[in-house]
Amino acid sequence: RDRVEVDAPLLKNTLQGVGGLLQRHLDNHPDTKEVLQEAITQIHSIAAVYGLQSRVSQPPIEIPGLLDAIANTTRQTNPNSRLSLLKPSAQCHCQVDEREAVPLALVINELLMNAVKHQNRPQPTIELGLHCDEDTVVITIHNPSAPLPSDFNLDNDEGLGTGLKLVKSLLPRRGARLEIDHQDQVTRARITLHAPVVLFNNSTAPPPEAPVKRQPEHS
Repeated sequence: RDRVEVDAPLLKNTLQGVGGLLQRHLDNHPDTKEVLQEAITQIHSIAAVYGLQSRVSQPPIEIPGLLDAIANTTRQTNPNSRLSLLKPSAQCHCQVDEREAVPLALVINELLMNAVKHQNRPQPTIELGLHCDEDTVVITIHNPSAPLPSDFNLDNDEGLGTGLKLVKSLLPRRGARLEIDHQDQVTRARITLHAPVVLFNNSTAPPPEAPVKRQPEHS
C-alpha cells in the first residue's frame, strides 16, 4: 500500500489485456473455469480503479464512481447474473484514499462474486447500495440466498471460504469494518468506512487570507 507513481492509462490497458488473454482460456479449460473467472474479475476490478484515476486530475477516486465501475465489471464477467446498483438517497461527496483504492475495489469485487456464487436459483437481483453522511460511508450488498453455514463466524475466521478470507486480508485495518449476516432469506454484507480510508469534501470554506502588510507610516 505504499505510494508508487504509475501511468494509470497504461496500467489499465495492460491489466485489461491480461484479463482478455485469460478469458480466451475459459472454454478450453473447464476444470479451472471457476478459478480463472475469479482471477479475471479481480484483474478487471483493479483495471477499473486505474481507469478512474486516468480520468481525473487528482488521484483520489469518488466512491460512487468506484462502485459503478465495479458493478459494470461484475455484469460484464457474469452476464447471467442480475445486479442492481441502488442510487444513494443523498449525494455522496466522498473519495477513497488512493492507497486503499485497489484493496477496497478487490474487497467489493470479492463480496459481489461471493453473492453471485451463492445466490438462489432462479437468479434473483443482487442489490449494491451506498449511504453517506458527514463522516461515514456504508456500502451494502444484499443477496437472496441460502442461510450462512452453521459454523459461520466472521470475527473468528470460522466457516469462511477462500473469497471471504481474501476479503478479510485486504480490508484496511483502520477506518473499515465488515459485517455479514442472514435475515429473511437474504445474506447482507455491510462495509462501514471512515477516515483515513475515505476522504470527505465537506469543507468548502475558503483558505484564510494572508495578512496584509502595512506600509510604515512617515512622520
